[in-house]
Amino acid sequence: MTRVIFAVILVTFAWGQSFEVASIRLHKTPVQGIGVTLSGPRFTAAAMSLDNLIVNAYSLQSYQVSGVPAWGSSNHSDCDRYDINAKAEGDGTLLRDKSKKMLQALLGERFHLQFHYETKNLPVYNLVIAKGGHKLKLSPPDAESMLMSGGSGVGIEMTVTKGNMTQLVTQFSNNYGVNRPVLDKTQLTGNYDYALTWTLDAEARGIDPEAVSIALEKQLGLKLESNKAPIQLLVIDHVEKPSEN
Repeated sequence: MTRVIFAVILVTFAWGQSFEVASIRLHKTPVQGIGVTLSGPRFTAAAMSLDNLIVNAYSLQSYQVSGVPAWGSSNHSDCDRYDINAKAEGDGTLLRDKSKKMLQALLGERFHLQFHYETKNLPVYNLVIAKGGHKLKLSPPDAESMLMSGGSGVGIEMTVTKGNMTQLVTQFSNNYGVNRPVLDKTQLTGNYDYALTWTLDAEARGIDPEAVSIALEKQLGLKLESNKAPIQLLVIDHVEKPSEN
């Protein structure tokens, strides 16, 4: 399987799906936000960890990346974060799908990333509609997408406008007190406005999916159900810190 991955990377390079120029530097200031921006032929990544970059390049969820070293894992507060400034050949607009291919090539060239895929049957939570129905409010057609979250101590508040269920399960997968992937089984396809508050267990270092499920049921009419499901994982075989330039 690893050989197949190498072949894909080599074909990608041969087709010219790589950046004309690319600068990678350690992000050395406090992190104000992370993300990828496309502007014309330019690609910019701000304060991205290795696993953030892999998730973006291969269109994965964070829980699908396995074998990440401590220096590259966003789960570690002191992980390395990178600012990337790159440019595609020519002056045309760089489309998102093509930028992902170029980022894949960059990960291979500069981080020497090697990996294979595996599918494992793993514990998950299914997000389902609770008895009595959901309590979500459909967003107005002209609403702007927004997600704000924060809190103090072990209390957390999340406010969302024009959010869908894919976004909601992504927020909670291995995050916000939930220690497993969360899969959307609601069959809800709309965009919704909602607010959610809950308290986590300080003694359990914030891991309290039951508290999250209770909050979801009381406030949104949704809940988490324990289950198992086959999850495809990208398993890192080899990766190195990139040299700056």
